Amino acid sequence: MTKGSTRYFVTAGHCTDLSANWAAASGGAAVGVREGTSFPTNDYGMVRTTACSAGGDSGGAHFAGTVALGIHSGSSGRTGTNGSAIHQPVREALAAYGVSVY
Repeated sequence: MTKGSTRYFVTAGHCTDLSANWAAASGGAAVGVREGTSFPTNDYGMVRTTACSAGGDSGGAHFAGTVALGIHSGSSGRTGTNGSAIHQPVREALAAYGVSVY
């Protein structure tokens, strides 16, 4: 999504509550900063980002700082640095298998 020329992604608020800075890899350079979060009651948040994805990125990790948030699921494609990325919240997958991140 965009606001003016700035690109964002929207995700679960319980994720955006965890960290203000978002990275493509744990401990990596920030690709976005939390711009808003709403949790509990609502469950949404917004992050400004320069990250984009393309075919072959599925299964990659989405992190906020050192916290694993999701599994890359898809994108709108990319042109240069334009595009968007979608992730499956990792907590749902962890709960389904009864495991935790170590």
